[in-house]
Amino acid sequence: MANTKSNFSGLTDSQVLQVLSHIAKSVNLMAEMCRERAEALGDQDVALTFHAMDTMLLGVGALADMPTGGDTVGDFAAWMVGPLFWREQRVAKAKAKGGAA
Repeated sequence: MANTKSNFSGLTDSQVLQVLSHIAKSVNLMAEMCRERAEALGDQDVALTFHAMDTMLLGVGALADMPTGGDTVGDFAAWMVGPLFWREQRVAKAKAKGGAA
């Protein structure tokens, strides 16, 4: 039977979180670069490649960020639909209660 205890090559939990956070930050930058390139290319077929890469990178980034508690960018929704995803909902709830967001 295989050993199921992972020691992350001797890294502490804090070090593993730092590594995952670095991965998430790097992937976020790569996704932004793909998104910018896709927007610059407009309707050209190659833009679809950059859109696809952006989508894949967002998934990888979200998975790397999840164990950090979303400390790099945010929760999965923030990765997939942007960090302001929940803001509209918070603003609506605050207005309903008579306050500000």
